[in-house]
Amino acid sequence: MIERASKIATVTAILVALSAGVSAGDAGAKPTPPQCPDACYVESKCQSKCMKDTELLVFDAGAGVATLTRFGDGSTMIFDTGIDDNELFKSMKDELRGDEIDLLVISTPSKGHAGLSARLLHTHRVHRVVRPCGGESNTTFIDFGVSGKIHDIELCEVQLPQGLTYRFGRDQVRLFHTEDIRFRQKITAMVIASGESKVQRALLTPDLIGRDQDSEDLHAIQEEKALIEAFDAHFTRDEDKTVSVMLAPSYGRNVASSDALIAMLKPAYAVFPSSGKNGGDRTVERRYAGRGVCTLGPPTGDKPLKFTFAGTSLDISHGTEKLTFGKQCEYQSNPPLQIKTIRKSGNDECYPKGHAYYKDMPKNQSYENMAACLKAGGNNSAEL
Repeated sequence: MIERASKIATVTAILVALSAGVSAGDAGAKPTPPQCPDACYVESKCQSKCMKDTELLVFDAGAGVATLTRFGDGSTMIFDTGIDDNELFKSMKDELRGDEIDLLVISTPSKGHAGLSARLLHTHRVHRVVRPCGGESNTTFIDFGVSGKIHDIELCEVQLPQGLTYRFGRDQVRLFHTEDIRFRQKITAMVIASGESKVQRALLTPDLIGRDQDSEDLHAIQEEKALIEAFDAHFTRDEDKTVSVMLAPSYGRNVASSDALIAMLKPAYAVFPSSGKNGGDRTVERRYAGRGVCTLGPPTGDKPLKFTFAGTSLDISHGTEKLTFGKQCEYQSNPPLQIKTIRKSGNDECYPKGHAYYKDMPKNQSYENMAACLKAGGNNSAEL
């Protein structure tokens, strides 16, 4: 009897240990790694001195989306990998500063969002993956999950709560999912950076569709409406829904970024992650500007656009250059940040970054967007 009681006590202790640190709607919690002298951890008031500023990096992903978040405790999250591109891979690898990725989130099952996943899984130790069903690299994810190399969460296999929370030191990531007309799930992530005296947020978005009015054939595609409803149900205070910076959904195309979404989020900055996708349409940019939001295009070259959540401020930089903005969102720098992701061939064909022929085109025939290339006599016959 005593032996049986001892076994029950042992099993109970194991179950308690396994469940410690993870609450409902909370996953991936882990202790802050010792990245500074042990003495700093003796008193809790000293711990904040060990933490670094949280950084959000947006890469030049051509016709895709790729971001990296470096949290204050040294953990990392990749939200979308972008296309399978050598230059992008090298740039991302340099910024990872190690061979581990704590969380990999794929927002949309397409090559523009997940194309680099397979290469990252083979070259880095990825602890956890959250992704929609199917799509780019699906077989690779399944193989790595079955072999036990990653903890793979596929939305069609697991019913996740809205606002699923991963904690990294004093920072958090909350995941929300929506469904389109084809019942494909997509993931939105809110990064919550908790500084010493101010909480700042960033919203990382998938290919959401947000229309102010239903149309005859697209009445069911109300993904932004579903996201707004999820936020309303999850957050009790309006200020908790606001963000400092966000990625414009659907590459900044005029099928998303509804007035209702912008009004709820009240972002200070909106990043258009791929100028090659919106075809030079400035409608969405004007919609943000009309609400006092500063808009930024994607960076060029091997250096990402970096947002640093530093105490009470949000610092923005590109390479060694710090970007500052005036009251009307004018970029205050000389020379200005160049955003050129379209190249024109000798035959006047316009190729966006990410196209197989893009790298072979002359760099001196580069344009900010497809509209500028077409205006220069180019032809938009090089579809991805």
